[in-house]
Amino acid sequence: VTEWLTKDWTSPVYDFFDPTPTIETKGDQCVHNFKCMVKGCKVKIWRFFDKKDAHSTGNIHKHVKNCWGVEVLQAADEAKNAKEAYMKIVG
Repeated sequence: VTEWLTKDWTSPVYDFFDPTPTIETKGDQCVHNFKCMVKGCKVKIWRFFDKKDAHSTGNIHKHVKNCWGVEVLQAADEAKNAKEAYMKIVG
């Protein structure tokens, strides 16, 4: 199931979160719960399945900017893919 759900998640910004988000319910709606990978960070970003912006990365970008820093986010955004983003940031 995870592979099917994540096939469209091509933005390098997803690499700052646990690669397998949990699937939870909030009220009567299903959400993906993305957990930040910074040690000690407790932030989880919810993304509702049935909203028109279900594929938006806006809140994910905001958190990366606040948690990892502007320069790191810019390097990820300028990368062509996740591997290039990793090499620019960690490499």
